[in-house]
Amino acid sequence: MANLQISKRILTKRLIRRYHLPSTMKAFVLNGYANTVSELTPESEFPCPQVSDMKPNQALVKIHASSINPIDVDMTRGFASKSVNFLRLVGRTSEFPLILGRDYSGVIVAKGNKFKHFREGDSVYGVRWILGHGTHAEYAIVDNSECCEKPKNLDYAEAASIAAVAGTVWYTLIKTGAVPILNNPKQILIPGGAGGIGTFATQLCQAFGHDVVTTCAPDAVPMLHDLGIKNVINYQSETYEEDLRNAGPFDVILGTLREEEKHLKFFQQFLKPGMKSRFISLQSSILADTDEKGLIFGTALASYKLVRDTIGQLQDGKGLYLWGFSGPDCNVLNNMKDLFEQGNVRPVIDRTFDITDAVDAYKYVEAGHARGKTVITMTSSES
Repeated sequence: MANLQISKRILTKRLIRRYHLPSTMKAFVLNGYANTVSELTPESEFPCPQVSDMKPNQALVKIHASSINPIDVDMTRGFASKSVNFLRLVGRTSEFPLILGRDYSGVIVAKGNKFKHFREGDSVYGVRWILGHGTHAEYAIVDNSECCEKPKNLDYAEAASIAAVAGTVWYTLIKTGAVPILNNPKQILIPGGAGGIGTFATQLCQAFGHDVVTTCAPDAVPMLHDLGIKNVINYQSETYEEDLRNAGPFDVILGTLREEEKHLKFFQQFLKPGMKSRFISLQSSILADTDEKGLIFGTALASYKLVRDTIGQLQDGKGLYLWGFSGPDCNVLNNMKDLFEQGNVRPVIDRTFDITDAVDAYKYVEAGHARGKTVITMTSSES
């Protein structure tokens, strides 16, 4: 045992010397929550993870870029803390200090002996699981299941911008069977087409041969047309409802908009009658209900809401109401690699911030109305 520990220390020192691992790194680190990003007091330096911190099935990645997703901003306010803290209790990890950020792109600088299919120096991207430190930092430790080969035609910022949304859209639309990959084209409505989810989902569905209609503000219409999305409806138009009715009815509607209870009935009227129609929501209430009511009662309340809305839609003769979920799964990204490299689905980046300006980046996402994704790049990384 003593010899093993000595060998591990020697290996660690060699790798630190070889890759010049610093003792500290730049990061967006929380030690508590706040009502708004402006009220946060984050730290900008944090101990850099070392080779000795890795498990055999993990790798240490030098992060080049990571995007900000709406849930990252929500979590600065403590959103989902009760659910995640239960997982932390099971996984024996602490709540604070906390580095947010789930998706990433970068280069492997060291790997465990059970970390398969990659070598040091490989360019990779992926999505970190909710436990442990995230990727709004210059270095992160990732599991084998959270790491994929970066598409060759995408730079690091572009790759980081699509990793999380790709998994969300694939699991929500493709894995549920609502949107087939081959044949059987569907009429699909995706409100909010200019956002991170919307820009990706519209392109993916259209690449699979479906007739896609999306909505956005008038200033975002040219951007969506540039992506090849032909059927774009201005939601600020006086004829908005009539335009949707003329474009429908739809086999599938993707619920992308927040405050869904306010929008649900409005959009459900545009579904095709029959059991084959689907309204798939990305606005599951389970995390919010758990925060408010606790794990047991919150889960029960969320289940009641899902059953209530499903029965209501069935009674209206409009098929099934479903919730969409996602998680880190490299098989999903690998399935879409050809779509990325052939240009059938293109990343859309609204703005890029340096890690030293992470607070401003979070404020920008918090303000809403981003066109595509907001990306954080790392000072020490080369893109």
